[in-house]
Amino acid sequence: MAQTPATEQTTPQRLAIEDTVLVAAPIWEVYQQWSDFNRFPEFMRNVISVTPIGENRYHWVASFFGQRQEWDTEVTAREEQRHVAWKSASGQNHSGDLTFTPQDDTATEVRLHLELATPEGLAPQRFDKLAQSARKNAHTDMQRFGQQMTPQQKQRAQRDEAPAGMVGLASQVGAAAAAAGVGGYIGYLVNRRLRRSMAYRTLRSPVAPPAALASWALTGASAASVLGAATYRQLGQINNALFVGQWAPTLLATGGLVRILGHRGIQTQDAASIASWSFVGGSVGSIAASVALHAMGRRKQGLFVGQWAPTLLGAAVFTRLFNRL
Repeated sequence: MAQTPATEQTTPQRLAIEDTVLVAAPIWEVYQQWSDFNRFPEFMRNVISVTPIGENRYHWVASFFGQRQEWDTEVTAREEQRHVAWKSASGQNHSGDLTFTPQDDTATEVRLHLELATPEGLAPQRFDKLAQSARKNAHTDMQRFGQQMTPQQKQRAQRDEAPAGMVGLASQVGAAAAAAGVGGYIGYLVNRRLRRSMAYRTLRSPVAPPAALASWALTGASAASVLGAATYRQLGQINNALFVGQWAPTLLATGGLVRILGHRGIQTQDAASIASWSFVGGSVGSIAASVALHAMGRRKQGLFVGQWAPTLLGAAVFTRLFNRL
């Protein structure tokens, strides 16, 4: 991988930066990585997040010149495997463009051009210092991208993110099936022992058919969530695997809550019922927020918010079972 040093041109309160890197990857693959603005934070140190907001517009959050900045951009040009350009639509007056030039079937030259608005009223010495830092950061970012695209790094990432071949998928599904079988057998033994107890036969009350059906449907959806997550992981789509898989415990807990609600022998006091429904409301809010964040491209935040849904549902079940606050 060859590098060319960054060059820089300055005008009052505006900084233009250019840098070039030769990447050991075909042009279609390089273009795919760079044209997905969501991935900029992976190799651009100062970019915190880039979120699509529709109509070729993106919301940027970054730290430039020691200041946290937010602004919206719009894509002004896009030529497949050749060129991408963008400029600010609101907020900071920043712009940039990328040019892709194939060197051969396995190498691509990427040229980055950025124009950044600097803080107003800078003294010349301060401006020069900020320009030097920005030039260094741009060159480091280009190097990082080039290193991530080398065949060795891509192979290592694939090994870390996804199991190899169908063996990986089969092992995951097999482990889930084995765990389900063991859990089912233990449940059967416990249930058979309890059936011998007179107290159990006296307290035992059937579950209403609609609740029983809904509970089994939710259990099946939970199993589908596990299989869907395993499939996405096999395909190397880790974010999607995490997003789909996180709903398995939520669906399972919902199935348990539905069965409790439909059980004729379980009576819940008003205070405990109110607390239980409050937990359910919090869980629904967690799910809705997680889905919304995922749709906006803020996947890490979506996963963080969504992980509380099964905990809140578990609290709802716990409150009803013990019927005390």
